[in-house]
Amino acid sequence: MNIKSFIKNTKDKIVAFYTSGTVGAYVAIGATVVTGLAVITLSTVLLVSAITGDSDNDRKATININATETTTEEETTTSQTTEAPSTTEEATTVEPTTEETTVEETTVEETTTKKPTPPPTIAVEDLDIGNKEEEATAETEPPKKQEFYEEETEPPTTAKKEPTTDKVTTEKPTEPPVSEYACVVKGIDVSKWNSLDKKAIDWVKVKASGVQYVIIRAGYRGQTSAKMYADPYFEEHIEGALSAGLQVGVYFYSQAITEQEALEEASFLLSIIKDYKLTYPVCFDWEPVSGSRAGAAKLSKTQASAVARKFLSTMEGYGYEAMLYSYHSAIKTYFNTELLNDYKVWMAYYFKAYANNGVEYKAGDKLPSTSYPFQMWQYSSTGVVPGIQGVVDMNVSFFSYTGSGVPTSAIVLNPPAKSYTINVGGTVDYLTGVKAFNTAGIDTSSSVKASIKNAKGKEVKDDVAFNTAGKYTIVYSLKDFTGVTKTVEIPLVVRATPKFTLNSETLTFNISNITYSEIIDEITKNIISVKDNEGNLLDISSVTIEGLDKLLNSNEDESTSGSDENNSTQECTTGEDTSTEECTVSEETSISEETSTLDETSSSDHTASESTSEKSTLKTGSFTITYYIIDSKNLRGMQEITVILKDKEDETTTESSSEDNSSTETSSEETTLSIP
Repeated sequence: MNIKSFIKNTKDKIVAFYTSGTVGAYVAIGATVVTGLAVITLSTVLLVSAITGDSDNDRKATININATETTTEEETTTSQTTEAPSTTEEATTVEPTTEETTVEETTVEETTTKKPTPPPTIAVEDLDIGNKEEEATAETEPPKKQEFYEEETEPPTTAKKEPTTDKVTTEKPTEPPVSEYACVVKGIDVSKWNSLDKKAIDWVKVKASGVQYVIIRAGYRGQTSAKMYADPYFEEHIEGALSAGLQVGVYFYSQAITEQEALEEASFLLSIIKDYKLTYPVCFDWEPVSGSRAGAAKLSKTQASAVARKFLSTMEGYGYEAMLYSYHSAIKTYFNTELLNDYKVWMAYYFKAYANNGVEYKAGDKLPSTSYPFQMWQYSSTGVVPGIQGVVDMNVSFFSYTGSGVPTSAIVLNPPAKSYTINVGGTVDYLTGVKAFNTAGIDTSSSVKASIKNAKGKEVKDDVAFNTAGKYTIVYSLKDFTGVTKTVEIPLVVRATPKFTLNSETLTFNISNITYSEIIDEITKNIISVKDNEGNLLDISSVTIEGLDKLLNSNEDESTSGSDENNSTQECTTGEDTSTEECTVSEETSISEETSTLDETSSSDHTASESTSEKSTLKTGSFTITYYIIDSKNLRGMQEITVILKDKEDETTTESSSEDNSSTETSSEETTLSIP
């Protein structure tokens, strides 16, 4: 078939198709198919763009292993926002229309408690990371840092009080040896400089030497290029250390001078360590040494603290224990108190005692004196450890890592007694004999502070507690160099004097119809009970009554009365039979004589007292009579009462006595105990 015949036949068939009447149907079908394909294609493009597209302002991909979420904005004729589905949500369904694109939102029912959302990080591909070829020339071995070496200073001491001579009831505590309570853990830190051009580290030998943990450098930022690099020996180091059974932490050598750069470093570090099980902290190593990028920035304390906090809080948000590392003078200069209290501190502070001699720090050795707390100390860069060729950084940590802080049990605080019991008016020197050791096993007894608190928990002065009966608590406290404060409480009991319960504190008698013996009988029966400070009943027969002689007028005949009104006192003890009067008239009575009981009073004394009462007359007026008793703990109780004697025939005396009685009754409800 020639070309002309082919063209003619084709033309004839097309004309026949159009004239057959079916062309309209096919055209309609074709138009519908084309329209549908166009809509599907557009929807697909939009969905793919939403999933894979980037937005300069909003795109932030996390390197969290559990989930990754991305968001972007796409412009349509109606400015519709499309969200990418997460791993826990149903896929978003898009239904196209001829007017606008709509997105159906789906809800997800929570079946478990959500974990805190980790802070946002920066995608690794967006970071300025140097390659291995660059790394070979990007870093030179750091010189020995003069900033790390400082003069050793002795910690301040305080003078102890002289021991008291008072006899105090105490119970001695036991004291464990230093080796049982000091928390000093031996460790090292390593980087590529411990393996470059050297034999591979024998981690089994390292562990056998007594090293319990290692902090491994995972990466660093260049001091001039500002690019970040992974330590080329990190994987070799961490896998070897973990295989040997060592506790492992990591550090990143930072040169960040902004919070954004600190976030970049944290993001990069997370990508490096995500596959390893760490049991020691993740450390932010920030050293503003001369010639470094960080040093040249001359950040303020507020700025440097913000940079460090950004890194540390990011690591903390991903479940790691975060720690700050720097040398002593930099920590004092660049970081504020809040940051140092919120995170563990790893301090580099080199002493000559450990330089170039292989000497290792041990429990009980002297510590550096700092104004801030620290929990790990790098004390030398010239240590020698079996299994490592050349020198290595030496460290001690003062905690057993649990991820929750420094254990307070490492501090020992032993008061001089388990309890104190004293009488009212006594004293006790509760600081003398206290024994304390800090976490490093150093005797810090002179640094212990103590105070007394009452039953309501309010602190009171010593003299108030010692002179006021009651139960108290002595609180001892010691603040450790790690920032932890340990407190120990022991009870202090200040015993009260015995307490009298009386029918009345004022007794009134008419001398015209009562005898001296009957008055004494009434004064004796006025005692209901006597109790010691513990509430135990005391024997009323051991009560001594003083001042009864004041009720009598002395006989004109001194030879008969056998007493002198000016220098004699009369004293009675209460017997079991309160109707019987037993009194003696003697020279001025001492305290020991006042405690005499019924059994110690002779019958001749009884005869003398009867003779006295017969030859003496009762006075009118108001008189103070005192009850005394001494309990088994040698506490002396005292209670005063008022005795009013009046004569009915003497109106003046009666009125005066009545006024005195009224005044006495007004104040009788309040009893004051005091020891003369």
